[in-house]
Amino acid sequence: MKGVNQMKMLSLSVMVLGAASAAAGVCEPKFSIFASDVKRISRQRNVSIAESARMLKAAGVSGFDCSYKEPLLPELASSALKPVNFYGGVNFVAPDGGAAACEAYLAAAKKYGAERTTTPGSGMASAGSPLRSARRG
Repeated sequence: MKGVNQMKMLSLSVMVLGAASAAAGVCEPKFSIFASDVKRISRQRNVSIAESARMLKAAGVSGFDCSYKEPLLPELASSALKPVNFYGGVNFVAPDGGAAACEAYLAAAKKYGAERTTTPGSGMASAGSPLRSARRG
């Protein structure tokens, strides 16, 4: 019963946000959900990832956000939901300046058609980093 109520609340939230977007003049609002939520609903409902995605699509969700390293990314990308945002840390103070991680990140975004990427950048204030020293001073 709890899962049913959560889906009803999600549907209601999407309808309210959609109406607000339409009133503000935004055409065809897009709503995304974290991939972990798609997986959680799949487990709770004892359905496949594809069925979980179909249920979310019916509730008004159009896409998902996930790490570019998400193991289920191929399955998620072939579902009813489309990739909206990929996220993941890139260690910019790595010996290669994060080049290899950036290449893998952008290759995944291009391959799966993610509209956005978010890179918080890890390791930038590690011990000995000029950024860490600047923050102290």
